[in-house]
Amino acid sequence: MDFSLAFYPVILMDLTFVWAFLEDVCDQNDYECQHPYDITVMGHLQHRKCQQTNILRRIRHTTLLTCVQECFITSQCTAINYRKNWSLCDVVGEIADGELVEEDGCSFSKISTWPNSFAGVCTNHNCAAGQKCVKDDNGGYTCMTAYCDDLLPDIYDAMSIETFGLYRNLGTGNKFKCNDGFALVGRPFAVCTDYGKWKILFYCIEQALYPPHDCADIPRRCGSGVYTIHPTTSAKFDVYCEMETDNGGWTVIQRRLDGSTDFYRGWTAYQDGFGNLTHEFWLGNAKIHKIVSTGDYQLRIDLKDFEGNSAWAKYTRFYIGDVTTNYELELSGYVASSTAGDSLTYHNGNMFSTHDRDNDKYTGDNCAVIYKGAWWYQICHYSNLNGPYLPGEMGSYADGIIWTTWKGYYYSLKSTKLMIKKL
Repeated sequence: MDFSLAFYPVILMDLTFVWAFLEDVCDQNDYECQHPYDITVMGHLQHRKCQQTNILRRIRHTTLLTCVQECFITSQCTAINYRKNWSLCDVVGEIADGELVEEDGCSFSKISTWPNSFAGVCTNHNCAAGQKCVKDDNGGYTCMTAYCDDLLPDIYDAMSIETFGLYRNLGTGNKFKCNDGFALVGRPFAVCTDYGKWKILFYCIEQALYPPHDCADIPRRCGSGVYTIHPTTSAKFDVYCEMETDNGGWTVIQRRLDGSTDFYRGWTAYQDGFGNLTHEFWLGNAKIHKIVSTGDYQLRIDLKDFEGNSAWAKYTRFYIGDVTTNYELELSGYVASSTAGDSLTYHNGNMFSTHDRDNDKYTGDNCAVIYKGAWWYQICHYSNLNGPYLPGEMGSYADGIIWTTWKGYYYSLKSTKLMIKKL
């Protein structure tokens, strides 16, 4: 049912009609809405109609006229929904004709039917998508981020449980639930962050794969990031999962990027792990052992130099023992198509050494002290990926982040990444 509410206050019959209708759409405490004789022109309202897609912003505890104003100042807004019983405003973007749905208690109105005087200084603003116009201290206006300009990306194996449809407010979340046969991991929300970008706080995993033992159990579509894994029934911890490289599903156990994290640390630090999972870190020998002790694992090592070149090496078997073996390395199956060469097989069968725990086979000083790192040193190394962060070409021998079969002993690498995945 459509009602045209354009009127003039001198026509008493029209005012009476408008008053009767606005009882259905105005909040009881909304003086301006309940007293239309104070307003020269009202917009065109469609009663019991609503738009449930392309909702830019959802505003609670507000009035009809404030809702209209919010639409005027919000970029890309073409209409509003207003639910009187909820005091709920939806600022909505354009949709195709015929996509409105029937909904009792909701009124839909195109903003083009309202006087733009509601916008004040923001009349004819040119704020970009995702922004709204705000009056500044100088009597003009400024634009600020107010919603995610992109639609929420597809979330697989889940459905929204938002009563009135998805919305894109800055700093708020839409709630979801997993489909039948799937288990929830994380908090069931998709959030429009303060930066105007979506962040999905959960994923749905098949019941048969729950809880995930490592990154290979997490759906590839979830994207790279930090996830909680359960390698054993008694062990649970966070890891970084690499979901783009080499078919994804890799659990990252080490990453070097820019030298911001000190890797010259002692036995306990390397046993427990250190750093930031989203930046530079060592996962921890104890955690690595818990993961690889559950099955057969492969290892992939990604390397980059300061000139923008990259290379990789892969091994089909990777295992480290527990603390009683000093986390001894068991490695085999170098993949011949690797581009970085094999600088790790030399270290097979060696125990892990740090500056305060000398487990290498060198009869002289501790290799970890000599080369300022921590590794499965022998006499001493062909690779030293936990060595000091140095700038590329060096005059000193074997110092820095070293992978000899790619760059030799006089070049320290820019970045490294060690990843494991179950075969």
